[in-house]
Amino acid sequence: LGVNGRIWFHRVVATSDAGVQTRGDTNAKADAPVPKSAVLGRVSAVAWGPLQVPLPRSGPSAPVIRRLGLLWGRVAPPLRPLIDRIARV
Repeated sequence: LGVNGRIWFHRVVATSDAGVQTRGDTNAKADAPVPKSAVLGRVSAVAWGPLQVPLPRSGPSAPVIRRLGLLWGRVAPPLRPLIDRIARV
């Protein structure tokens, strides 16, 4: 679990007998491997209010989604207080 009891999700980039290696779309480097038992499930879409965005696992749109994640990781931090305020309304 992440901050304030929220669950964070990262993209699986490799699996092995040692576990699962993940990387957040906004992170430049992969995370340290975690045991397979630590994986809670698979995210297929993200909902923000009435908007629901499917997350492709592969195909031509997957790299675009990853790049949008990187962009959001740079743009969002200064906007998070405003986004949190809007989300509470």
